[in-house]
Amino acid sequence: KSSGSREWEGDETFDPGSGDLEVTCEETGGPIQIGPAPEFKEFFGGIAISIFLPFVLGGIGFLMLIVVGVLFATGRPRHQV
Repeated sequence: KSSGSREWEGDETFDPGSGDLEVTCEETGGPIQIGPAPEFKEFFGGIAISIFLPFVLGGIGFLMLIVVGVLFATGRPRHQV
């Protein structure tokens, strides 16, 4: 989030324990925000899947093309009329 000319930046993380917190701040020189840290696991996992899944599917298709080509080339000859 932006606030004026500076952007918010995470400085500290901590385990909230039971979830009931009381936070006391000394003078910080500006506003502070306390909230949950963003989670990037799902975001980066989605990007990885969207990049690697086409490679896997394309590789399977390429292997099938090779197998069909080899079977066609080594198959019994066709009778010409």
